[in-house]
Amino acid sequence: VYGSSTTSRVENVTIENNMMEDAYYMANYLWYINGLNFNNNTVTKDTTSYQIPYGVYCYYVDDFNVNNNYIGASDDASYGYGYGLYMYYCIGSNNPKSQIRNNCITTGKQGQTAYGYYPMYMYGSGNIDVINNSFNRSGGYTGTYYACYISQGGGITLKNNNFANLNSGYALYAYGLWTLTESDHNNFYTN
Repeated sequence: VYGSSTTSRVENVTIENNMMEDAYYMANYLWYINGLNFNNNTVTKDTTSYQIPYGVYCYYVDDFNVNNNYIGASDDASYGYGYGLYMYYCIGSNNPKSQIRNNCITTGKQGQTAYGYYPMYMYGSGNIDVINNSFNRSGGYTGTYYACYISQGGGITLKNNNFANLNSGYALYAYGLWTLTESDHNNFYTN
């Protein structure tokens, strides 16, 4: 689903109660949208069909909610996603803020050495409550990768989340003076 530019957006998109399995590159390719509800979906990666697969790719998506989803490898998958939830210049709503809530997002596959970069990658995004989620980097390449990467945003709240990097790297990267406005009751784990 995509619009053509920041001045020509698709309006009020709802993607709910779906099973999405084994997409080639991006299971969900969401560009230039104003008003997205992506809720109660299961997005799984089953094979090695593409080198750096994305579960949900959001590019200039504003006024959104991403709630109650599972994004990750299926039980019999060879590898998992490279990026679980990727958000680039996605600005949430005000009063109330946009929600990323009650999701389980996993990249990589335990015991595997490919993919698995970032369960949540967010750049230039803001006005978001990130609450009650589990972000797990289960396997993948070694190096400086994070269970959650947030950079150059603003007005982001992190509460009651689990950030687990079961491979090498870190649990959370947050860069920018006003990126996080509140962080409380989160669990951080690195291997």
